[in-house]
Amino acid sequence: MSFHGFKTAIFLALKDILRSKRTILMVLVSLAFCYVNLFFISSIIKGFSKTFANDIIKVYGHIIITPKEEKAFLDNSSSIVDDIEELNSVSSVVSRFNNGVSISYKKRTYGELATGISPDKEDNLSVLSESVIDGKFLDNNDTSQVVLGKEVADKLKKESNDGIMVKSGEKIEMLYQNGKKKTYNIKGIVDTKDFLATNSIFVNRKEMENVLGVKNKASEICVKLENPSLLGSTKNEIKDLDTGGKITTWKDRAGFLEDVMDGVDVVRQILSVVSLLLTAVIISIIIYINTQSKKRQIGILKAIGAGNAVVSTMFVIQSAIFALLGIVLGSAIFWGITKYLQINPISLPFGDLVPFVETNLAFTYIFAFFFACLLAGLYPARKAAKGVIIDAIRGE
Repeated sequence: MSFHGFKTAIFLALKDILRSKRTILMVLVSLAFCYVNLFFISSIIKGFSKTFANDIIKVYGHIIITPKEEKAFLDNSSSIVDDIEELNSVSSVVSRFNNGVSISYKKRTYGELATGISPDKEDNLSVLSESVIDGKFLDNNDTSQVVLGKEVADKLKKESNDGIMVKSGEKIEMLYQNGKKKTYNIKGIVDTKDFLATNSIFVNRKEMENVLGVKNKASEICVKLENPSLLGSTKNEIKDLDTGGKITTWKDRAGFLEDVMDGVDVVRQILSVVSLLLTAVIISIIIYINTQSKKRQIGILKAIGAGNAVVSTMFVIQSAIFALLGIVLGSAIFWGITKYLQINPISLPFGDLVPFVETNLAFTYIFAFFFACLLAGLYPARKAAKGVIIDAIRGE
């Protein structure tokens, strides 16, 4: 086909599209939502994974050091913390001391996990102090006050997950494993969305060490990085320090999530293919109906010298225009949805869900959408072009 013929095909395609604006608008809206569906499913699944990962990082940092199997605690924890803080890639380090306790509130008694923390250092690593939903967070000098995780506060009052919680200012009694019992004032309630944190009781580390008679020991040391991309190299640097503990990353702690997400990703791919097929079917039907309703015009075009290539190219160009306009309109709709959800995220038990789009995947989807539209329009376009002139003029 000559350049002149190609220009003719473009002219005819544009003229045909502009002739029925209402119909074209309906077509574009249908394609736009197919495009949005393609992106939205993927972004929600990716956002789910990212939200869960962020919740772990916001409480435990990027690297977690725990005692080896044969030990209950990490010894000389302050020295380990000092050594790790010297590493260039490290932003902050906290040392925590965990211990099982029995807590009593009125006539209710439960076994829970108590976590000894240094409140001033927690601000630099975790979101504990930012997650207070009632009362206040601990100060460095608090020795007779505790902060409860939301699930603990809920469980003590009535039934778990019923939303009825004990309040700040009330008192609980804690029985430690060494037999010592002490009454504490509830200073605040926190909800970090992390399962372990919301099921923990937070106590000033110095207070817990005094009650248990231990010093300079840790159940876990959490490390936050300046640059998360240096996770692997920083982990190796910490190994070289010979901490005597087991060094894991947030990915190891969320290992089960990767297995779940691998399965979910298969579902995402299937749904993406279904969405592309739906797009192709819509385009194919549109072009087919268009060719059937314009048989006489096609016959006249061919009678005055327009070849099969010009006719088929005209409808393929229509498919391309529909695809491009669908991408533009769909992108605008998806951008609006994403911005809305960034301001009003979907609240889930494990965190606030916000759609997340990977750039590489976005370009893949755009190309796949455009290519699916072109392929779908090719068959009805070629079929229309191959018709016999006289039959086309008669409308047969």
